Amino acid sequence: FNYEEFSKVEHDFQAILNKLPQAKAQPELKFRRLGKHKAWGIYSPALNILAVDVRHTESFIHEYGHYLDFKHGDEVYSEMSTFFPIIKAYEKKLSELAEDSKYAQKLTAKRMSYYLIPTEVFARAFELWVSGTIVSDATIIYSTETYNSEPEYIAFSHIKELVFSFFNAIFPNVTNGNQSSVAALKNQKGTTAPKAKVWEETAPTNTGEQLSLF
Repeated sequence: FNYEEFSKVEHDFQAILNKLPQAKAQPELKFRRLGKHKAWGIYSPALNILAVDVRHTESFIHEYGHYLDFKHGDEVYSEMSTFFPIIKAYEKKLSELAEDSKYAQKLTAKRMSYYLIPTEVFARAFELWVSGTIVSDATIIYSTETYNSEPEYIAFSHIKELVFSFFNAIFPNVTNGNQSSVAALKNQKGTTAPKAKVWEETAPTNTGEQLSLF
């Protein structure tokens, strides 16, 4: 285990935590090896556990997006009628990319079905919003290069203003201190940074084992 590398992850996590939208139901955060789950990150709404593979910490923001989707508002954001236009526009563009030989191998029928799950559309859109408004260079989020080259993210390219407007509306109190591409969007108003929040440490579970959520 690379403790020096993980100290960078810890630093990045502490630096961004108070800039992220916060929900009342604070999740239990776990860093584990998630090999048996065949995923780099998992969020369980029922248990309110956010687990990230210690070898792929860049999945954190995606899973945090799932957490906010279920726990921040009075209803699941990805099921709201105001999010539906984003899903439809994303589906149309992703289908167009799937017909391009450049992306055909990455956009198989199985992957397309997964990418188009509303909760997955929300989490990926949230990643882009965080990358554009809060942080774009950290060990807990994918690189700008990934967002500009992978088809599941390119499919948002023509609706970024719509995506950013949606998240600015549901998370109006997020600090605008690290604005980048969002600076060019219309009707962007300054907001006040949220009150600092510290997540409590919890005793590790399944010590020495892979995490089991279910």
